[in-house]
Amino acid sequence: MKRTFTLADMEHFLVCTYANLGQEIFDLWVEYNNTYFDGRLKPIAITITAVAPHGRWIGLCRGTRQITLAMPDSEKPRNVSGPGTLLHEMIHQHIFELGFFPKDSHNNGYWRREVERINEMATGEKICCVRTKVTKVKQEDGSRKSVKVPNLRDWDGQSRIVELGEYACWDHTKIWFENYQPANEKARLEVDIREAEKKAKIKIWKPTSEQIEKW
Repeated sequence: MKRTFTLADMEHFLVCTYANLGQEIFDLWVEYNNTYFDGRLKPIAITITAVAPHGRWIGLCRGTRQITLAMPDSEKPRNVSGPGTLLHEMIHQHIFELGFFPKDSHNNGYWRREVERINEMATGEKICCVRTKVTKVKQEDGSRKSVKVPNLRDWDGQSRIVELGEYACWDHTKIWFENYQPANEKARLEVDIREAEKKAKIKIWKPTSEQIEKW
């Protein structure tokens, strides 16, 4: 009989593995689940990785099984997961749990509608995530060039228009987790300097001029 992964299991794993940061992530997941999904999301394994392939993502939801957050040894916020990243991946989790597995994880109606709904709840701003379409635009030399433009059929005429490049990377916070402590480059440099000083104090034997003359 397959054992169910419970909320207690989820908290135990996060706290034992990542200490205070794990507790913060768990508490936020529970808060976001209750606030934006009416507590319907099932407990899921959340892991942290220091490296994402070629830096292509800072968060990844693997179906209904696992969420991975990237927290590299870096002080650049754009490369580090935060609360907004967690909520972003929870939207993916929600869509997967509903039974939808779109080929393009962001350029689909399920994702657009959820981002519009949650963005209004989180920020109070109404947005309209519009699709893109390819159309021919006349150039100065008379030729026509194919370009991607917003498909305004989706627009209600009032909400702020948000295109794919923005809603695919939707993050309502752009901040770090409070307990995330990036590497301190200055501290590491000080350690390197101390190690170099220790090595410099090692006495290297050199013959004196008198010894050289005797040779």
